[in-house]
Amino acid sequence: GEIRAETHSLDRFSELLHRQAILDSARSEFFGGRQGETVSFDLKKQAAFESVVNFAVGEPSELGEIHVRVRVHEPSVEEYVDHVAPSTEDGTPVTDDP
Repeated sequence: GEIRAETHSLDRFSELLHRQAILDSARSEFFGGRQGETVSFDLKKQAAFESVVNFAVGEPSELGEIHVRVRVHEPSVEEYVDHVAPSTEDGTPVTDDP
């Protein structure tokens, strides 16, 4: 089956990525699954039910996976990824803020 939803913010998802300190992994998954203005990735279902982000790579998980597809209209995909999962330096998010 498939569930479709629309959102204008991935702030909660971004918060989880920051808290779990997996920004670099997230960026890799986002850009690895990019096609035009769409970013696709898979999450492990069991972890997601516990509000934990665990990207599904390699062997399929026992309880299955959740396929996520994000279509970005504005800003650009790169800018949106930078907002959700900013680049890091020594594990610390790099921002343009002074």
